[in-house]
Amino acid sequence: MTDDADALPAEGPELAQHLFIHGLLRATKQASIDALVASAINRTRPRRRTALWSATAAALLIAVTILYLTGDHLPSAEAAVATAEKALDRDHHYAGTMYVNGAVVRTANWWIRADRWIVNVSPVWIGGDGGRIWMKGPLGRVIELQRDSDLPDLDPTLLQANLRDALAELRTSFDLQMIGREKAGLHVRGTRRGTGRGARTIDVWIDEKAGRTARAELDFEHRRHVLEFRDAEPHPDSFYLPAAH
Repeated sequence: MTDDADALPAEGPELAQHLFIHGLLRATKQASIDALVASAINRTRPRRRTALWSATAAALLIAVTILYLTGDHLPSAEAAVATAEKALDRDHHYAGTMYVNGAVVRTANWWIRADRWIVNVSPVWIGGDGGRIWMKGPLGRVIELQRDSDLPDLDPTLLQANLRDALAELRTSFDLQMIGREKAGLHVRGTRRGTGRGARTIDVWIDEKAGRTARAELDFEHRRHVLEFRDAEPHPDSFYLPAAH
């Protein structure tokens, strides 16, 4: 049986029979083709879904890897503060500025190493080592005190701007939040829990490469202290004693 019209009888019942059989075969052939196509599609769909999932997983893995390698992942606020606090085991020099209502009312220089610190509010030098505080005036007289609140004629919030104490207090008395990566470094904000003496909020910007605090802002009720990193020049132990100044 062929599709060639010349092979069919010319007329009569035989022609009708041939046409019927021819149409039946064509319909059967088309049904078989449709079934084969549908079967192929059904076999292909699971493969396509599997391939799609594989491609999605690979793309996600690549994105995560790129994100990690480009440094866009952030440490926790607690880890960043701990790193900055540890960096103070070495000498650090900071310039400090006190603001009241946006106006500068005092400037100072801070040097900090571990539990030793010294600040110069010209012409006065003030220092401490964790167990005592001393003050040396322009005439060379040294006054030793046990509590910063005993310092005469000095705003007690000046000593609370000590970066070492601020970082230690952040861990114990503040709720910490990682703000994100900024030009000055990793920005961490601490909000004091409840009410208490000292700064209400402390913001620190931590240099990711050096691990040290590049900048700190301490907001008190009516004042604001800003500390900015200047250098890390090492000093002998005697630098932190009154006689050196």
